[in-house]
Amino acid sequence: MGLAAGLTLIGKQITLAGANPTNVSIAGADDAATLLGTTHPATFVLTNGNTFIINPNGVGAQTWTVTGTQGTSTGGTGCSEDMSAAVDTKLKIAVDGGAAQTVTFDWTAGGGCNTGAKIAAEMQTKIRALGGDFATVTVAFSTDHYVITSMNRGTASAVVVTPAADHNCTEELKLGTADGGTEAVGTGDAAILARATAAECAAKIDALHAQITAAAEGGYIRINATGTGGSSSLVVGNGTENTVLGFTNLQADYGNVGLGAGHNMANAIYTVVVTPLTNDPAAVDVVSVYNKATSGFDLYAETAVGLLAS
Repeated sequence: MGLAAGLTLIGKQITLAGANPTNVSIAGADDAATLLGTTHPATFVLTNGNTFIINPNGVGAQTWTVTGTQGTSTGGTGCSEDMSAAVDTKLKIAVDGGAAQTVTFDWTAGGGCNTGAKIAAEMQTKIRALGGDFATVTVAFSTDHYVITSMNRGTASAVVVTPAADHNCTEELKLGTADGGTEAVGTGDAAILARATAAECAAKIDALHAQITAAAEGGYIRINATGTGGSSSLVVGNGTENTVLGFTNLQADYGNVGLGAGHNMANAIYTVVVTPLTNDPAAVDVVSVYNKATSGFDLYAETAVGLLAS
């Protein structure tokens, strides 16, 4: 290939990317495949069980399945199932690491809270009225105990019940660790799945395979493949978390092959000569040159090997 006819030739052995096209840049060196997410929300709303799939360097589909469990406060057995005449109406509750709030119940609601189910319904109504993360808390009566559950999932998901300063009812309801209850913190891929950070998401992608690196970049998610040139590739699979993370199904990038000329061409009127490095005619693909520009061109092979994730 000449910068000007009869003056300068630039030559380099090129390994095709294995999927069309192989991008060739004239001035630069080989670089790695890279993808940058297109969304930059304050936080990413992840859904338990959703997937993100990516194939680095043709090694096969690597899948991140989002996981997260909910924090709970489970009451002890022997709790009261009739609070209709009780004078103790208060407890304190904290959800998902937030400040504890005092909540006051009306045990005369619904004709009188004289069953476990009615007591649980009254607790849920009054707790949800506090707003914020309290607004989706659920309270249920299960056989012989009460269960309060955060609807958020993740390592910061939690429900903590403590006695109120006056008219405390945790003793009757056996709620909170001080009165016979047990409490479990949630687990998962982020502190709170519904407000995951770019760094938390990138860390899960980075851990998928040794041939992937990923990190937060200004609130976006940047994914890189290891290696450079034609052997470097990233192809996004048909995951159910793609849109949230800012990627699309079959979105792909391939490492550029750099000829290392140190400068671009003066114009796009140059000739590209491709010579297969094999003596086996059956192994020689038809290779075509497209999209010639001053900065480089694309090579297309007739039987490029697919690197697409599924």
